[in-house]
Amino acid sequence: MPGMPEQFPISIITPSYQQATFLEYTLQSVLAQDFGPIEYLVVDGGSRDGSPDIIRRYSDRLAWWVSEPDSGQAEAINKGLRRARGEVVAWLNSDDLYLPGALAEAMAALRAAPETGMVFGDAITIDAEAQPVDQVTKQLHKLINVIKIRDLEPASSVEAELLLVKVSGEGEKRTEVLQIAEIFKAKIVDVDRRHVTLRVVGTTDKVEALLELMKPLGILEVVRTGTIAIGRGRG
Repeated sequence: MPGMPEQFPISIITPSYQQATFLEYTLQSVLAQDFGPIEYLVVDGGSRDGSPDIIRRYSDRLAWWVSEPDSGQAEAINKGLRRARGEVVAWLNSDDLYLPGALAEAMAALRAAPETGMVFGDAITIDAEAQPVDQVTKQLHKLINVIKIRDLEPASSVEAELLLVKVSGEGEKRTEVLQIAEIFKAKIVDVDRRHVTLRVVGTTDKVEALLELMKPLGILEVVRTGTIAIGRGRG
């Protein structure tokens, strides 16, 4: 990021739905950061648990907020991205917190390596009473595996695989599994306290990319159930 200005703008997006119990702590953790200016956008999915009232209390410190029905977290984040003006953009879920100084540390890392496109840190898992449970070291996913989702809607009909993937779904892993499932449009067919089973339909590249992302989370079983033609005809 050559020529990064000294007071360089950063945008934070918080998607939320029915998270009144934790939402205010999230807002406070962003607004208390010692780095500025921060453009803070909050996108609520039409909550009826008091969340809009909480957001309204902080509205004079927000760049923009809305509370209206949406189709889920991905749409909420995209609403924020379309309005974000920061040169650096991040999102923070409404049951997560930034530690003091987190944004300043991230920006220092970006300034120290201007060619860097993304930074992230480890996380401390906390319970509902904000007591630490454990520390999570994030896995760095290969960019090529994320790029491979471009084949989600092939231009012409191709043969795709059908498979069931059973993955460990304990603690922090569950959140990552569900996020990857949403990216790859994988259907969740079974969930219990320890496992998540996904139904995946896709080309070989897509399947390989998903399995590569899932490996660090703990793949327990993969069952290939057949093939199917997918995609749109050119006629």
